[in-house]
Amino acid sequence: VQATKALVHYRLTGVFADEKGNPLAKHQLFVRVPHAGLAEYFSQPAPTDIIEALVADGKLTEEEGQLGLKLPLSQDIVVDGDVSRAGGKQDVVSLFPSLRHSLRKTRTSRKCEVRIGVAGELATPEAVNAAFKMGADFVVTGAVNGLAKEAGGSQKRKELLAKAKPEDFTTAPSYEYLDADFRVRVTKFGTMFATKASRLEELYRSTDSLEALTREGLSFMEKKIFLCSLTEAYEKAEPFLRQWWPALVEQATTSPKIRASLLLKWYLYESSQWAIDGIKERQMDYQVRGDSAVGSFNIWRENSDFADLENISAKQIALNLLKGAAVISRMQVLREHGVPIPKEAVFWKPQIISDSK
Repeated sequence: VQATKALVHYRLTGVFADEKGNPLAKHQLFVRVPHAGLAEYFSQPAPTDIIEALVADGKLTEEEGQLGLKLPLSQDIVVDGDVSRAGGKQDVVSLFPSLRHSLRKTRTSRKCEVRIGVAGELATPEAVNAAFKMGADFVVTGAVNGLAKEAGGSQKRKELLAKAKPEDFTTAPSYEYLDADFRVRVTKFGTMFATKASRLEELYRSTDSLEALTREGLSFMEKKIFLCSLTEAYEKAEPFLRQWWPALVEQATTSPKIRASLLLKWYLYESSQWAIDGIKERQMDYQVRGDSAVGSFNIWRENSDFADLENISAKQIALNLLKGAAVISRMQVLREHGVPIPKEAVFWKPQIISDSK
């Protein structure tokens, strides 16, 4: 949520001036923001004290430091409508205009153009067209790329994502944000992860010690979640926990609540790995992240070249979304000018698009 020395070092290394003295960066940052405050912060130059410290340390030259005072931390701000909280997700339709107006107010203090993109649930030409109609300079795809042939993970994970419909997604706790109010969106098709994880979180919130759980709660954890005693589960988890949260592992020796938190984080992490690795006996615990846009994409690709997953690549997804958005936009313009356009013409079916096209 703010600049670090490492981030500023990356951004400003190699920056140079054009013939008019304006800074040009070799390294770009695409910053996804959930509100206007962060957008304003990252559209401004890095804090002077950080730049001066990097110059003093010899990590930036004097020229890079001077140019860095004129260069926005990011020239590509992405409005993120994909962030879920306990109280609901961000509304990109409301967020984008407010952020755009906010950045316009501060434009006079910048020497370089700042572009504004949109991310979150963009997986159909209609959605991409809507983003550009709002004034987006670019769009960013997300969960739908999990269906691309370049995406890693097991074939089973990809198949579950490919069969999901828009209504087959829900939210669940995640190991990254367990102690915050953020949640991640996952498919509930072919897996019980969302139900299990929510029940597990409920039990964790209700007690200061897992050992103090009711017999029913303890049985759920040992028989439905960890498939062993809590003591055995923690012993299995400890190597991973020490790698990620060594300080918390030490605190867990005297704090049952922290111990419970770490054990829950381990399950939430492992559930994702089981899906990636395709562990058959753990399919009901697969955590497969995605959103309703993936479900819409699955409906759109029916009876098309994209029906075969082998034809879906990140490049083809991008080309078809842009081509489809262009077709829809052009048909809408013709209709607005009185040209009779049949409804079926305002549609683009996914197809393999060659470079020559």
